[in-house]
Amino acid sequence: MNKYNNIKEIEIIAKSAEKIWGDSYDVLWKIINKKKLKIGAEIGVAYGGHAKRIVMKTKSKLYCIDPYKHLKNYQDGMNLPQKDFNKLYKYTKNRLKKFSGRCRILRNTSTVAARNLKINLDFVYIDANHTYNGLMKDICIWFAKINNGGIISGHDYNHPNHPGVKKAVDEFFNRFNWKIHTHKSGVWWVEKKPLFISFVIPAYNCQTTITDAVESIIKTNMLSEDEIVIIDDASIDGSVKTIQSLQKNNRGIKLHINKINLGSAQTRNIALTHTKNELIFMLDSDNILFPNSVLKLKKFLINNVVDAACFQEIRYFKTRDKISHKWIFPKNRYVFADYFATHHVPGASGNYLFTRRLFMTTGGYPGVRFQDTWGFGLRHAAAGFEVAVLPKSYYFHRFGKDSNWVRYSKTNNTSINALKIIRPYINQVIFRDVIYMLTSGLTKWFDNIPNRPIRLK
Repeated sequence: MNKYNNIKEIEIIAKSAEKIWGDSYDVLWKIINKKKLKIGAEIGVAYGGHAKRIVMKTKSKLYCIDPYKHLKNYQDGMNLPQKDFNKLYKYTKNRLKKFSGRCRILRNTSTVAARNLKINLDFVYIDANHTYNGLMKDICIWFAKINNGGIISGHDYNHPNHPGVKKAVDEFFNRFNWKIHTHKSGVWWVEKKPLFISFVIPAYNCQTTITDAVESIIKTNMLSEDEIVIIDDASIDGSVKTIQSLQKNNRGIKLHINKINLGSAQTRNIALTHTKNELIFMLDSDNILFPNSVLKLKKFLINNVVDAACFQEIRYFKTRDKISHKWIFPKNRYVFADYFATHHVPGASGNYLFTRRLFMTTGGYPGVRFQDTWGFGLRHAAAGFEVAVLPKSYYFHRFGKDSNWVRYSKTNNTSINALKIIRPYINQVIFRDVIYMLTSGLTKWFDNIPNRPIRLK
């Protein structure tokens, strides 16, 4: 059954609806004026009341985006029959006609409109699909098009009928520790800030390899506001002099030196205290990044709404021009159970991108002399942080070097060491496997995971 019989009825319903929504109309335009924002978009225009308020109260240019199209299986009071949508489009187009110099209606979906708009914007107001998936998709689509310092905003935050709105907003922006502003009317808004990376390199006796590692960052993987934080763990070779030489040619390198050798885990944790950015890339001092790979990984992390993202392949090498073998991560996401089912998990190498929030929430790297990156991965997986895998991507991991793993695994048992790491989570393992790990498998359960996976409850 159609809701509208004529334009006059639409106008009456519009006025009635806008009495309910009216408080929300006086939020965004004030922010636009205060921040002197010039161009933006509204996603989900409906009757055009909010769009009209923006162009009346500001000097900004506004793109009004709404397909005015009925969606199947979507429960919302504004999901009208198609005939009513056609009438509503004509009404709204006519209502905004006198502002045509600064207000343009695009009868497209959010996805199509974003693709067709070849410019960046200063603000966006998202008030379309109120499901979790619908809003999350819109945030991801428009986030990249908003200038730094601009505003991403929307409506129905904390609305009892639309719980997906708050969930999507919180999950996307809390990763970066950005403040989510809210208004009693249900309006939410966030200021988009620059997202830069702190590359962290723990260093120990690496004078022959660290130059390659640092240069693989600087040449193609580092933006001007990124930084490289290197912590030397009391090296006894010429590592410090080599790093200081690299510093002379790049102001983005910070060097801190441990007075005594503290081990890999503590060194990584100390390094994080000296970083300034919300995104962290941990790179070992003997590994090499593929050119122009980190920016793609960063975009992937942002758009997949995760706190950690890794390359799909680890290409092991002995010399720069010779790959000895590869590790390939076949799954799209890695979770807690994967750490007990296979050795091929992102934490095993530890060279990937993650948020500061992830590090702070999980308490950092466990205090062991080796397997600390595996332990860190296990910790954040246990806390519910999944690692997303970027398809068709890789970095180079040095093989056969006297690495931290090689040094300590020669004289320490990996299974006993791993038991120290998983102790806080042992109650999640089925009882029979706990007995196995503590008795017959005490010295071999970790190495035997591919043949005898550990089962969780």
